[in-house]
Amino acid sequence: MTSRQKSLYLAAKLYELAAEFTDEELKVMLQEQTRMAASVAVQAAIRALIELHREPTPSVEEITNGVSAQDAKHDTHALQTSSEASSIAAMFDDRSAFPTVAAISEAVQIECRPKESRERYMARVVRHIESMSASERKVFFDGLATRLNNNQADNFISRWSRLIKEM
Repeated sequence: MTSRQKSLYLAAKLYELAAEFTDEELKVMLQEQTRMAASVAVQAAIRALIELHREPTPSVEEITNGVSAQDAKHDTHALQTSSEASSIAAMFDDRSAFPTVAAISEAVQIECRPKESRERYMARVVRHIESMSASERKVFFDGLATRLNNNQADNFISRWSRLIKEM
């Protein structure tokens, strides 16, 4: 995994962990840890999970920091496109679900080149996705989800889908 992918994976796991508990449950755990003279790092981790619950979602204005409305719309579109593309790269980096480039190629239905490395292929797929219009991307992701969900009942996409719905 690249460092960016590792960072995204870590953030996703932290949000997943935070979503498993309510603020009240985390506060009770923090009080118990304080009384038990537990590790300061554990207490800090619980405080960080509480902060994840409180973290506000930035508005378009905050993201663009005063840029014109047209630029803001373009930047928001670029952020969405970039996050979709990087998410797909992280998803296909799971070597247990997608052991070969051919398996990824079969799922995304973008032909791979002979002896093409996984990293090079994924970079090409990401560039291809980023070049698509919003409607083309929607069709692409809907088709991808359908193909992957038909392959296995408990696959990578299904697990992420459930995680997102639970949040």
